Amino acid sequence: MMSFYFIDDDKNICNILKLIINERGLGVCCGSANNAAEALEDLPSAKPDIVIVDLLMPEIDGISFVKQARKIVPDASYIMLSQVSSKDMIASAYEAGIEFFIQKPINSVEVEVVIQKSFRWLIYETNGPQNAKHIYGRYQSCNCDCT
Repeated sequence: MMSFYFIDDDKNICNILKLIINERGLGVCCGSANNAAEALEDLPSAKPDIVIVDLLMPEIDGISFVKQARKIVPDASYIMLSQVSSKDMIASAYEAGIEFFIQKPINSVEVEVVIQKSFRWLIYETNGPQNAKHIYGRYQSCNCDCT
């Protein structure tokens, strides 16, 4: 079962993401934060599989966060979300280490598809191509409660 950690300065975004994860049975929420500094403190104990972070936040932006978080939880998959459409900023986010980018406003179908792709990427990276298909099949039917 996949675990998720959300970082966004807008609490509503975190709540929407939790609702999508819960309703679609995608995994469990292991934590959330309204700023990057708090999230960096939580990550070592939360140990999420997937981190979804906003690009534009006060104090520490999403790109700086991902660079620091990769040192703490290097095996997690990082997904960035933002209303920003600047190709340069999005490119910087990918260079910082995100695997996927979700454009705001949030669309639940897009979130689910990106999470599934991120999940497959994690399994492939962790277990190699020989075992990825077998392991992915075991997790496809997870239906869990996200609190």
